[in-house]
Amino acid sequence: VAMCAFSSRFADGRDASCTNLGPPSTASACTNLGPPPASPCIFSSKLRLLVEQSVLVRSRALEMPYGDQTLALTRDTLQAAGGVPLLPFLEDYELALRVRKHLGKIVTLSAPARTSARRFEARGVAGQCFINQVALVAYALGISPHQILRWYDREI
Repeated sequence: VAMCAFSSRFADGRDASCTNLGPPSTASACTNLGPPPASPCIFSSKLRLLVEQSVLVRSRALEMPYGDQTLALTRDTLQAAGGVPLLPFLEDYELALRVRKHLGKIVTLSAPARTSARRFEARGVAGQCFINQVALVAYALGISPHQILRWYDREI
């Protein structure tokens, strides 16, 4: 495995970087978004499930894992994608775009990764989801990731 989100772990505690990517035709793999560690401020289980299911649909149907999901690639795939984009923000999104468009299928593994819920706790679920979508739209419209990051960080 050439790359994976350093803060992600499978829900059972295993480091997500020790996973098999699947058959050789698979360009890369990602994990489901799993439940975050216990927190006194965690959002309701119904809302959490809605977010997790939305991420799963996006990952499986659109093959676009980014954010709190683990993205694992072989060294050859990472090199063919041009390496990790030198962006201060949305580099995971840009890398997933490159892999999906030019190199092949991104499969979603059944094991979920557990990540921090701090942004959802700070901004609320609806607020964080909205801000994430605005950041993606801004990037698609050509706004600099540097500018998006300045705005994004200010919102916390």
